[in-house]
Amino acid sequence: MNNRKTPRRAAEVASFGELRGHYDTLVKQLDETSAALRLARTSHRGDRRELEENITKTAAAEEIAVTLTKKQQAADSAKSAGLWSGMAAVAVTLLYETWKVIGFPGGYRWMEWWNHEAVFGILMWISTYCFATAYKLSHPDN
Repeated sequence: MNNRKTPRRAAEVASFGELRGHYDTLVKQLDETSAALRLARTSHRGDRRELEENITKTAAAEEIAVTLTKKQQAADSAKSAGLWSGMAAVAVTLLYETWKVIGFPGGYRWMEWWNHEAVFGILMWISTYCFATAYKLSHPDN
């Protein structure tokens, strides 16, 4: 068979033997192309599988990072809440100790009222709220 370009029209084929030769060449090219396509599809499936695995791993890693970030935020929030509560407890304790020395608001007749658990709890809540507000105002990033 000669090395001519494969004809595009039947009129370009001189004989039946030449037609058979072109047919054999085309079948061989088709087989080679099909093999290359199968190989490409196989590697594509592997790439696709790898891509899906990577997406899954990335999503899991992002979830872990978000969880760690949330845990860190919760820990920071707990530390600041502990700070506010501790400062409030110290402030209320100092207030009560000062009142014991200089006298309670309303005089010593009101001492029992000021020592009641509900009043003490309200004072603790108010002082905690004040310290928390002061902390938040002094830390605009929170």
